[in-house]
Amino acid sequence: MTIPRSVTFVRLTLVGTAISSMDGREQFQGEATRVAGSQGTGMANATGSRGGDPGCQYTMNPATLGSGQCVPSSGPAFTTHIGG
Repeated sequence: MTIPRSVTFVRLTLVGTAISSMDGREQFQGEATRVAGSQGTGMANATGSRGGDPGCQYTMNPATLGSGQCVPSSGPAFTTHIGG
């Protein structure tokens, strides 16, 4: 994952549920930042109820909908969808 040099901190609390066909659900909570000067691109980090801790890059378009790629410290990367 490439980390941009300049980010603008956005005080957002992330709350979500990841559903896996292999092992059920995990609840996540964390914070997000936006890349300075971007049109909705940012990074998020979260901690899960079952020990997961993904780092994600996302793009919002429009401001209430988005998608991204998350990479946990262990396990495969996954795609996330925001809003809707």
